[in-house]
Amino acid sequence: MYARRFVLTAGFVAPIALAIAALVAPASAQDKVIKIGAPLPLTGDLAPEGLKQRQGYDLWADQVNATGGIKVGNDHYKVQIVYYDYESSTPKAVQLTEKLITDDKVNFMLAPFGSGATKASSNVIERYKIPTIGSTASSEQVYDQGFKYLFGTLTSNAIVAKTLIAQLKTGAPNVKTVAIYSRNDLFPLALASSLQAAAKPNGYDVIYFEKYPINATDHSAALTQMRAKKPDWIFVSGYTDDLILIRKQN
Repeated sequence: MYARRFVLTAGFVAPIALAIAALVAPASAQDKVIKIGAPLPLTGDLAPEGLKQRQGYDLWADQVNATGGIKVGNDHYKVQIVYYDYESSTPKAVQLTEKLITDDKVNFMLAPFGSGATKASSNVIERYKIPTIGSTASSEQVYDQGFKYLFGTLTSNAIVAKTLIAQLKTGAPNVKTVAIYSRNDLFPLALASSLQAAAKPNGYDVIYFEKYPINATDHSAALTQMRAKKPDWIFVSGYTDDLILIRKQN
């Protein structure tokens, strides 16, 4: 099974610092602040991911501010992250992205969680020309639009899939057949498809590939079908609550 982990480090400072001089208006010493918008799924089925992501952002902001902020030339800018909860609804993520830009006047954006919501909001980001970090978007479909203001930080799904196959060949050489079960959402499905594409040239037979709906709660039929095919390896792609539920029902 695949679970997404995200850690934000001090390395995040670099792309912000490069653009501050152009995007942050001159201010007095006591009010030099960079406002960063962060729409996150803090409630709903993606809340486990969103809450962890917020913890990572807060840790980074606290560390940066504790050391005086981000230095640009002779000036230091404190970081202020403006959060909104989009309740695990992609259309609401798009709406709140625009609200952060137009109403809250943020200087930079941290994209919504995952590839799907990031891609959906990318047109808004590009229209307003707000530099944005796609910190949890790894699907190639997010970055093939030719946009100039969206920047990724993660390894692509294709590379992740090839690495998984390489590890499988080394660690479990007896595996020959694979079953793939994916949430029908941009990132999980893109990762599952990348794994399928990497498996076949490496001699693996993908004997089962099915999708489950977003917010699905009963996986018993699919699990029964997979067991009947007796795969050597089952790969499930989804988010935290999906994977916990499927594991319990297996």
